[in-house]
Amino acid sequence: MPSPSSVSPSALAEHAAGEARGCAAGEAGAEPGAELPSGDAALARTVRRQAQILSVLTTPQRRLLVGETSGDTFALMLEQLVALTASEYGFISEVLHDAVGEPFLRMHGLSDISWSDESRKVFEGMRSGGFEFHNLDSLFGAVVRTRAPVISNQPGLDPRRGGVPSGHPPLRAFLGLPLLHGGQLIGMIGLANAPRGYDEPVLAELEPMAATCASMIIALRVEQERNAAQLALQESERHYRTLANSKSALIWTAGADGQCTYFNEPWLQFTGRRLEQELGDGWMEGVHPEDRAHCLGTYEHALGRREAFRMEYRLRHADGGYRWISDEGNPRFDGAGNFIGYIGFCSDVSERKRIELALDALAAR
Repeated sequence: MPSPSSVSPSALAEHAAGEARGCAAGEAGAEPGAELPSGDAALARTVRRQAQILSVLTTPQRRLLVGETSGDTFALMLEQLVALTASEYGFISEVLHDAVGEPFLRMHGLSDISWSDESRKVFEGMRSGGFEFHNLDSLFGAVVRTRAPVISNQPGLDPRRGGVPSGHPPLRAFLGLPLLHGGQLIGMIGLANAPRGYDEPVLAELEPMAATCASMIIALRVEQERNAAQLALQESERHYRTLANSKSALIWTAGADGQCTYFNEPWLQFTGRRLEQELGDGWMEGVHPEDRAHCLGTYEHALGRREAFRMEYRLRHADGGYRWISDEGNPRFDGAGNFIGYIGFCSDVSERKRIELALDALAAR
């Protein structure tokens, strides 16, 4: 009978790949290890275990690549982790911080351990709304506080315990695994009630899965940031279109060098000038001579700092008179954070200035 050492690495790898495919597809086939020499039960168990681990590592990522939602992917990862460790239930969470910097957990994968109709409704709400744990005076809170694994095989006697709600399934053993990325704690895995408890070898075995979960959280954050940026861009474009189409808004844009590149139609109607006359620094010709130095100084100061500014000045109207203008300039940046210029929104505040000047004259009497 061949010994385990006589089995070639290629045969072992081929068998592990076959086992992984079976785990991922959930197929019932031949007895695991049937392709290996008969009687080598220990080696068959090792190969089967490695195949199960390989499935845990690859299946959720493959699901993400084909477009499944992050919620479904986290649920699948948790289901496989619970099965791999023979646990009864568990969770995968992200570590976030509140307004005062205190950490809390947001669940992305959570086993349904509801024990009543009322608790079932709570769990359904958790899954749809992203349940959060802010009270970290507990075993999983110890993971967050210490950024280190927590094993507790007698949680009832553990001083770090936090208790469970009435009716909650008993907690007989607990494993908490921190999820780190770039040295920062970004999440944790919690598992409960493995029949024989948890130990250091289990921690070592779960390290690749922890790295995968951390990568999934980072991918989720990137997607959330991308979606937020897209929404902000859409809102900005909507706001810009609204203003650009408003007859009362005078709009201009400038490049990174401060030279103006665009004036909307209301601006041109207000000044009675052509676009080519206003481009570059041509628009300064319409600024009242007494206001030009202040206007130019304010603009150049903001341009040098790449910051927003607001100024008021008199601008020559198409009828030949001057009107008071409130001009607000906002810096623009591209997707890489590079400064690309300004966009400005102007409004006619002549009536307000007239009232202010009249009040000043009365006060001076």
